[in-house]
Amino acid sequence: MRTVGVFIAPDGRARGALESLYLRAIEDSPTVDCVKHFMQCVSPLLHSPLVAHRAKVEFHTWLAASESPGILPGQAMDANYINRDSTAFAPIRDFLTKLAAAAGPETPPA
Repeated sequence: MRTVGVFIAPDGRARGALESLYLRAIEDSPTVDCVKHFMQCVSPLLHSPLVAHRAKVEFHTWLAASESPGILPGQAMDANYINRDSTAFAPIRDFLTKLAAAAGPETPPA
């Protein structure tokens, strides 16, 4: 059975984007302070007033300082740059768990 749900990123309450969750998950990273300094410098130059845009810029700046600077967010999780068990992902994890439960057990196609 297919089930449809709606999840508003980042956590169903705050403004932002999926990158906002990533930022919460990496807040203990040693390069976060450097990224915050960079963001203070470039913020006046960002033309978009959207919180989501700022989160994307900030997170991709953090990624640029990683071992593999061209890595994408999903790849960063697969490479364990981001702790997928972080409490930052609890809202989306809970949503997906409830969505899967609502779908019921998977039945093989006939």
